[in-house]
Amino acid sequence: MGRITCESFLQLRYLSDPVVSPDGRHTAYICRVPNMKTNGYDVSLWLAEHGSREVRCLKQSVPAGSFYWRDGRTLVFAGRSSAEATTLMAMPIDGGEPYELFTIPAKAGKFAALDDGRIVFTTVQNLNQPCAEGGGDEERESVLDGRRAGTYDVLEDVPFWGNGAGITSGKRTQLGVFDPVSGKTELLTSAPFDTAGFAVEGSRVLYVGSDFTGIKTLRQAVCVWDGETGETVRLIDQDRFLVKLYALHGDTAVLCLTDGLSYGNGENGDFYTVKLSGGEPSLLREHSAHCIGSTVGTDCRLGGGSSWKICGETLYYCWLWPAAC
Repeated sequence: MGRITCESFLQLRYLSDPVVSPDGRHTAYICRVPNMKTNGYDVSLWLAEHGSREVRCLKQSVPAGSFYWRDGRTLVFAGRSSAEATTLMAMPIDGGEPYELFTIPAKAGKFAALDDGRIVFTTVQNLNQPCAEGGGDEERESVLDGRRAGTYDVLEDVPFWGNGAGITSGKRTQLGVFDPVSGKTELLTSAPFDTAGFAVEGSRVLYVGSDFTGIKTLRQAVCVWDGETGETVRLIDQDRFLVKLYALHGDTAVLCLTDGLSYGNGENGDFYTVKLSGGEPSLLREHSAHCIGSTVGTDCRLGGGSSWKICGETLYYCWLWPAAC
């Protein structure tokens, strides 16, 4: 392989977020391709058939690169998306056109389905902009006109910008649950909490994030929400650990944690388990000088997406050899 140039970089394809179908016959995944004109990436949804080893593109232009399996033959992804709504579409993998399922009344980022059909999703709340809800049509339009006419941004947070996200100052990612049957939405978090990510298993949602105003802390809280009871338990307070990875496994949260006292944000984490009912983290395995996932600090790392997964009673993860750390 020769030296990477701008031209060769544009030929690369970044694969991420592989999800095996419920029947175990297919794997769906995201493919990102650099786009010089948009200064970003074109995102498409691909399918690999395990038996024949054939791969094919199912859908070009998938907003946020988020999807889930509805059953062994149907994938769900985001179709139309605006500042106020996101329509989820279903696509049979055996052929046929995508069809509309329902619309989430928010601009959804990542999303996943609970066992009862409710949808967990992230959405960004902009604290810099006045709320357009609750007033009449004229008041609402006046607020929106003011937003469109804005010529500058006030940067009051640190960090104030994110790679691939643009200006983040004053913005907080919230976690919500949408019920397609009732049409109701419930927010599980509220500003100044900023959700870094979440994992779903059955009726439970494990999520990670931090409360901050001004300067964002590197350490994060870990919480679990029970969809059956509606209760939230804070498993780990945000002043203790940097949370590297997180997953649900039955009545246990599996976490990769470090206090960051020796090397800061780049410090390797150890594996822990925490009971969802609460209690202290229990050490599962020390890191043994490895680097979980990828240490490349750009939006190109492994194409993004998860770098570990629990299957049955086994934890699989990507890591770098000690010599490469």
